[in-house]
Amino acid sequence: MFTHISQLQYQSKFGNEHIWLGRSRDSNVDCILAGTVLGSEVIRIRAIRGIELDESRYQLSDGETGTLPYHSWIVAQGDEQWPDFLNESQVQATLEQYLQTFSFDTNAVRLIRPLASRERIYGLGERTGTMNKRGHAFPIWNVDPPHPHNLETMTMYTSIPFYLSLHIDDGTAYGVFIDHSGRVDMDLGLTHDTEVSITVQGDSFIAYFFAGPTSGDVIRQYTELTGHMPLPPRWTLGYHQSRWGYTSEQQVRQIANRLREHNHPCDAIWLDIDYMHEYHNFTWNADQFPDPAQMIHDIHNQGTPQYGSNKTNQVTRAMIWWKSRSSSKGGASQCSGFLRA
Repeated sequence: MFTHISQLQYQSKFGNEHIWLGRSRDSNVDCILAGTVLGSEVIRIRAIRGIELDESRYQLSDGETGTLPYHSWIVAQGDEQWPDFLNESQVQATLEQYLQTFSFDTNAVRLIRPLASRERIYGLGERTGTMNKRGHAFPIWNVDPPHPHNLETMTMYTSIPFYLSLHIDDGTAYGVFIDHSGRVDMDLGLTHDTEVSITVQGDSFIAYFFAGPTSGDVIRQYTELTGHMPLPPRWTLGYHQSRWGYTSEQQVRQIANRLREHNHPCDAIWLDIDYMHEYHNFTWNADQFPDPAQMIHDIHNQGTPQYGSNKTNQVTRAMIWWKSRSSSKGGASQCSGFLRA
């Protein structure tokens, strides 16, 4: 049963975090709430069970300059790198608005956020159904669905605990990111239509709030925190031929030939699980794919079709999707890598 933190007492500032002690009304739960404003548009709140604050600093996981007061696999900008725009009283007043809705259970922490009537929610990774996730509840937790995908497939292969909230009446937006590598349970107005409930397993809850006010601003603020995607190789931006059911080398070669015959640009052919030997990772079905290395080499060097007066060197690369198979029904899966010529 979750116990709400209702009593807050400001303690001090440590580093660039402001520290409050929190306590439930029945005094059965004590916690620390540590908040900071990063720049002028990003707010971080850490809710930590107990009254002992870890004073360590942790390097960014990508090895870049900067530190955090906790270990993160995704944050790409250290606290020291954000400029200061607000004075101390402004920072405290800003943070206090985000401290009131945390609660603790024996082994979990929960955050409740208000949800306006004209508010829509987008993001949170890969799943079926409508893009607007309001009125749904699901875990942020990778699963390889054992049955065909339908509108009730609640979670799939990609889990991103970040959502963008859009007010459809005036177009304003804000964002929320939960920096937690374990399971996150989202209830987006299903149980109570005026609130979002976010629950994580463990003794700490780390949330970032992005002020917006437009959806473009939210994405900019989120990527300033987590890093920008580098420009990918040029071939990755071309046409990729992909579907489930390519069962033989002969079929793959036929597809490549037809693409060339019709002068259709193609930079990659993806194979799903049918190339494997009994669905084992990093294996080939030797009967259906007797010489995969030669197949990849041949397709890589196949053709340079001509378009009008310009010659375009469209090279097809053979790509293999290494798809992990779970040992148990509905277990976790991940994309382990790919092979291209």
